[in-house]
Amino acid sequence: MIQVIQASLCGMLPINILPIRYFRAMNNLDEVLEKYNFELPPTLIAKYPHEKRSDGKLLELTPNGKINHADLQFSQLANLLEPNDLLIFNDTRVEKRRVFLQRKTGAKLETVFLQEDAKKNVWQCLIKKAAKLNFDETIFSIKNPHIEFVYLGRHKTNSQICLLQANTSIDFTVFEQIGNMPIPPYFNRPAEEIDDLYYQSIFAQKGKSAAAPTASLHFDTDLMDKLAKKNIQSEFLTLNVSFGTFSPLTQTNLDEKKLHHESFEISHKLLKKLQNHDYNRLIAVGTTTLRVLETLFLQNRGSYASITQLPLHSYIVAGEKHFSGEIDSFFLPPHQINSIDGLITNFHLPASTLLMLICCIQPRKSILDLYKEAISRKMKFFSYGDGTLLWRQSMKAGSK
Repeated sequence: MIQVIQASLCGMLPINILPIRYFRAMNNLDEVLEKYNFELPPTLIAKYPHEKRSDGKLLELTPNGKINHADLQFSQLANLLEPNDLLIFNDTRVEKRRVFLQRKTGAKLETVFLQEDAKKNVWQCLIKKAAKLNFDETIFSIKNPHIEFVYLGRHKTNSQICLLQANTSIDFTVFEQIGNMPIPPYFNRPAEEIDDLYYQSIFAQKGKSAAAPTASLHFDTDLMDKLAKKNIQSEFLTLNVSFGTFSPLTQTNLDEKKLHHESFEISHKLLKKLQNHDYNRLIAVGTTTLRVLETLFLQNRGSYASITQLPLHSYIVAGEKHFSGEIDSFFLPPHQINSIDGLITNFHLPASTLLMLICCIQPRKSILDLYKEAISRKMKFFSYGDGTLLWRQSMKAGSK
């Protein structure tokens, strides 16, 4: 059995979702991790993207928990959907947040910049070999030594996260200059030029993410054209992917029922569409999209009715109203996802919070049986791997 892989990644309305009764039967970390572990041959971890984005394989889990055994390509997704189905994507942009810093001793430090802290020019980061750093020590960017950082120690609520104060404002253009694409550590290789293109969705528009919403990586212009010709709708929200999405589960997560905060944005137009049910079936593209939708759905008392009235921070962009907030929601069984009808997602890491999340759509046994089927077919796993289409179990096929 492979070891649990821990991906070392690489505001405004905190919402606490699950009541304590969901955790009384599952409060031991080791027991929870073992329950969601599975054996995976290392050869099935995709380390490079498909030459054509939609060339990957696709495995469907039907609403009654049965595996569709057809040999499907992701490019055939439209065949599994119906006119007026609604796909919601995360259009966040991945920034080159993996930065190599250097101590005055010459020692190099691989660092992933997660998100800005509340204080100006202070960043929350993951730093390899951070234990060797001294408080108030100055380190600098290898690619641009004029950009310096002062080590401020560990985050007060999460000891895995370090705080660095920059001597200048750090934004997208600076990361382009000093950083590398933050591909996952299980690729076991440095970022290459191909990752600049393929570890980014074709509709990445905005946002400040430290990792890609990988389900979106399967979509190319040809597939989007097929979906549009079948009158399948596409809408977008933005979740800035950070430590909360890929962090390994801790006992604190279980005890406090929350993950690290991540910021999101959603348009009034999309909320109104959800409120009016202007679609056939609702399909989230990726777990990041799902976490936003389920969080808002529950914050609105388990409904999309009047969801435009949620007390979110609002602002106007190009004459259109948008909302923003933060989520730290953590979902695992026996919670049941009810905000969507289906989910398009990749195959996730053993014992990860994302695997636990999708087990809230279909029973754990059905999900793990699906993964066994994928392994028997030698399908590829994780960020550059193949995809799944999971239908919510209580939903009837073809129903609204």
